[in-house]
Amino acid sequence: MSTAIQIHRDEYGIPHIDASSESDVWFAMGYASAEDRLWQMEWYRRRGTGRWSEIVGVSGLDADKLFRRFGLDTASQNDAEELTLETLDMFQSYADGVNDYVQNHELPPEYSLTGTAWEKWEIWHSILVFKVRHVIMGKQLPKIGRLELLNRLG
Repeated sequence: MSTAIQIHRDEYGIPHIDASSESDVWFAMGYASAEDRLWQMEWYRRRGTGRWSEIVGVSGLDADKLFRRFGLDTASQNDAEELTLETLDMFQSYADGVNDYVQNHELPPEYSLTGTAWEKWEIWHSILVFKVRHVIMGKQLPKIGRLELLNRLG
């Protein structure tokens, strides 16, 4: 990480960023996100791409099938292609910060415990995380549950 960027944490561990440019701020946000939540980011990426069962085995297959039907990975890649140059630069700086953290630190223990290899963070992964969070926390799953009940009970 550049010396032009400083990440200070307060007494609660919340990162505060000092940087000389907006690009550096986005980079530092990616770096701090990876430092705090890399495995969680991996979980969202795997869920959104329908690849969680690669880590947890057969217990993840139903969720993988569902998320593959959603097509969030393709939608996220398509969205990334439509970003303005300014927004693209923000997302790229964030991804660069995530990847810089990984290059310079040990991966969280979940990676070695599950035999999971790191895959470079790309721009569209951040869009994917947003989409997965909103599918999981939004109204999609209750609607799917009600549809399943309707199909079973009539």
